[in-house]
Amino acid sequence: MDIEKILGYLLNTSARLIKHDMEKQLIDFDITTAQWAVLKLLDSWGELTQTEIADKLKSDKATVGFIVAR
Repeated sequence: MDIEKILGYLLNTSARLIKHDMEKQLIDFDITTAQWAVLKLLDSWGELTQTEIADKLKSDKATVGFIVAR
């Protein structure tokens, strides 16, 4: 089986490349892609709890707490 034909591998590789490109775009703002995602959620949805943010990002509360604290 050729690894370049496995959908999971292709999706993961694509996601990493997109994230890397986004990181380069955000460097001037001194924020991470995770911080951008939280800010984008708040801009779109308004005030959210840590739990709501975690649910929407498919993350956990501890991770969101760490992102917000930064």
